[in-house]
Amino acid sequence: MAEEQLDKFIETVMNDASQQKNKLIREIEMEKKKQIDKKEEEILQNIYLDIQKQIADIQNKASRLISKSSFDSRRDLLLKREELTNKVFNTLKEKLCEYSNSDLYKEKSIDKIKELLKLYPKEETYLSFNKKDYSELLPKIKLNTTTKTTVDETIFIGGFIFEVPSLNIQYNETLDLKLENQKSVFNEISELSIS
Repeated sequence: MAEEQLDKFIETVMNDASQQKNKLIREIEMEKKKQIDKKEEEILQNIYLDIQKQIADIQNKASRLISKSSFDSRRDLLLKREELTNKVFNTLKEKLCEYSNSDLYKEKSIDKIKELLKLYPKEETYLSFNKKDYSELLPKIKLNTTTKTTVDETIFIGGFIFEVPSLNIQYNETLDLKLENQKSVFNEISELSIS
């Protein structure tokens, strides 16, 4: 019977050991599964974050490309508008230069100067022309004794500047200024505006 009890004791110890072993194996398997699940979760999270970063990078690049394309298109349109405007105004400048050689131009300029001289007969006045008009128009005008004349190198096409310094008055009747003033008006009314 002692042997039987010993066998029973050994069997009980072996059963307990086997149960303990199985329990430890299950716990190890559960811990292993838990660790694997945790690692999978980390990997999936990192992949998700990487994908989100790549999507954001692609969106940023696309946005920059669209902005650059839009900017380039606008710049090209502005350059084209400037080119067309310059072409139109160079043609107008040529026409004004031709006009400044006409008898009609000379007649109108002389009449306007005479009109201004009558308005300010006693005030000191200054009359400025370009070289061509100085030599062609000045001899045909009876100046007031208080009028001084000069050649103005900034007047290229034609016309004149009439000044009354004591009254702080200036009449800029140059074709150059009239042409320049038309550029902004031209861009507005020519429907070449770019928004």
